[in-house]
Order: sequence, then structure tokens, then C-alpha cells
Amino acid sequence: MYGKIGADDQKNKPSLQFRNLNFQSKVFEWNLLGEYTLFNLYDKKLSPYVFGGIAIFHFNPYTYDSLGTKYFLQPLSTEGQGLAAYPDRKPYKLTQFSIPLGIGVKYRVNRDIVLGYEFGLRKTFFDYLDDISKTYVDQATLLTAKGSKAVELAYRAGELKDGDPNYPLDGTIRGGAKYKDWYYFSGVTLSIGINTTNKIFSRPGKASLECPVKVN
Repeated sequence: MYGKIGADDQKNKPSLQFRNLNFQSKVFEWNLLGEYTLFNLYDKKLSPYVFGGIAIFHFNPYTYDSLGTKYFLQPLSTEGQGLAAYPDRKPYKLTQFSIPLGIGVKYRVNRDIVLGYEFGLRKTFFDYLDDISKTYVDQATLLTAKGSKAVELAYRAGELKDGDPNYPLDGTIRGGAKYKDWYYFSGVTLSIGINTTNKIFSRPGKASLECPVKVN
């Protein structure tokens, strides 16, 4: 599956708008899902279903500076990830595991075609999907290790008309590490049966014995 996610503090609740952070990321997901359909679609045309499984996804958060130049955030260590001064903050990996859980509904158009709509949450096991998790780090330390652009994109309140231009003290809350990140996919599905005939006996030159399928 492929999708795109993003968030912007300017659309956040008023208490967080002053932070002025934002990100976007493409998400590529490979999953293995189990599905349970409530009704047999050969008996009914419409049925809800649930699904769950395991997934691996790849992401790479980025943002644009005040001049419109694109920057990927993970290499900038905006919260000190990978810096010697913060040994407890390791660089986060751009490929992670998630647990997909979701619901949907299917409609059988005919014997071979089924339309559906589904909504699936993905529980992750880390907190840097948006490159925000813990606290601000020391400005001078970040500047020395990663340069001025890392400092600029780690704290962006100064870009606002009434924003505070002073970089926060080391340890000031930047995100919320208590809760891990989630993402979701939703959309329309289309299933096409390549060969819906159930052949249980066949040999060259002979007719096949087929199991009848109920079609309304």
C-alpha cells in the first residue's frame, strides 16, 4: 500500500499553534492480513468484515523552510538523536513495524467482482513518525553537530508574526513521548476473481466436475 501523511501546527489546537512545526511523508507499506467476513457473499450481496495482521512500512519525514526549500528531517537530529551529548536518543530507523487493525464492508456486484470500502488503523511502536517526540536540545550543541538549518527547523516559533524568537532551553517539552504514533489507510477496494470455478476432478481429454456456486 502507498499513501501520504502530514500535519501542521497551524491547524492544531490553539495551545500548540505557537510551536509552528509541520511535516509530510510518503508511506510505503507491505502487510500480511487475515480477514473475517461476517456473511457469505454467495448468500448475501453485502457484508461487513474485520481484518488484522502485521506490516512493515517505510517513511521519511520532511518539511519546507521559510524559503520553500525541502529538507528531510531525520538527518538533522532535531531532538538530538545520535548526538554524543544525548546518548539515550538513538537515530530512528525509517523502516518500522506496525499492527494493522480495521473494518470494512463488501458488496458483491456479480460472481467475479466485489467492491468494498475499508478503514484501517496502524499501531506503531515508536514516536518519530512526525519527527517530534520528546524535548528540545541545547541550541549550541545542535548547531555545532548539525548546523544552522537543524536549529532553524527544530524550533520554528520565531517564524510567526507574534512568535517567540528565543530558542527554548534544553529539556523544554517539544512533543509527547508517552503515546506512540498511529497512522491509517482508508479507501475503496476492488476484487476480481480470475477463475471462480471450483474444479475438483480433471484429466486430459475429459470434462471437469465442478462444484456449483450459488448465484442470486
